[in-house]
Amino acid sequence: MDWDKGVGKLVELVWGEGITFAMYPENFHGNFTKMEKEQSLKEVLRMMVSEMKWDHKLSETRIKEFWTKKMGTTINQYTKELKLRGGKLFITLESSPVKQELSYEREKLRKTLNQLLGDEVIKDIIIR
Repeated sequence: MDWDKGVGKLVELVWGEGITFAMYPENFHGNFTKMEKEQSLKEVLRMMVSEMKWDHKLSETRIKEFWTKKMGTTINQYTKELKLRGGKLFITLESSPVKQELSYEREKLRKTLNQLLGDEVIKDIIIR
């Protein structure tokens, strides 16, 4: 079964006594460990995201969505790039006054974003 971009197929995973279905990309070559009990779709997706090492990209995407919706028109207008690398969130801005304003709120922003992500993903925020 192909998706829009041809990125996946339906795979039957037998866990315990039941059968659970999960989607994964065709280029996945890792191993799903045998589960001892039935898992919810949420748990299966978390396992797949972790197994495929998509955690980082998913966190970055959630940060970008938050930024677009919650930071306001002015800040969005001057935001050039948001990158998450090695526990650091790099925020590239095109306005010195906006850089200055955000630098005062770095710790509050870090806590808010980590709360959104549900973990201490962001250790530091670098504004440039």
